[in-house]
Amino acid sequence: MKTTTQIPILLKWAVWSCFILLFGQCQPARPSLQAYRLNKSGHVDEEQLRTELVSFARSFIGCKYKRAGKDKSGFDCSGFVKYVFNEYQIQMAASAHEQALNVSATRTDEALKGDLVFFSNQNKIVHVGIITDNKKDRLMVIHSTSSKGVIEENILKSDYWIRRMHKVCSLNNYLHQAAVSLK
Repeated sequence: MKTTTQIPILLKWAVWSCFILLFGQCQPARPSLQAYRLNKSGHVDEEQLRTELVSFARSFIGCKYKRAGKDKSGFDCSGFVKYVFNEYQIQMAASAHEQALNVSATRTDEALKGDLVFFSNQNKIVHVGIITDNKKDRLMVIHSTSSKGVIEENILKSDYWIRRMHKVCSLNNYLHQAAVSLK
């Protein structure tokens, strides 16, 4: 009798274990369109690229923070940006500080979705996030935070992030650095 009642319990446990293994970690949705599709004039459709990049980044909301994390098992801030950009064949440095080097800043009010925002602590870049929306009273950013993992938030509502905002850099800087042809 005991073995016949244990089989359904073991079967349920096995099914739940498989479910957790398959869906328990961050499972990113793949971009719906191929990266770098060319428009009619033979140039990269920048708006499409920005939209896909942000959509892909959002698929990681809820992933946990992991110090020096570089994959879906857990991300730090720069590992998250590197992982997302790499999906679109845009090579990024490993640290937020290195990602900000040799890249000119753009005005915050001119930032577009897909651009990066860097944060500093006494003039050293220590954090990075991807801009998802920019309106007059909000600057939405998706980033991996040590306290909450990957989240999307309006950083203009946070004194903590406002005080540390260092510069905004356009996605176009990284396309140029990566020698991605816009022709």
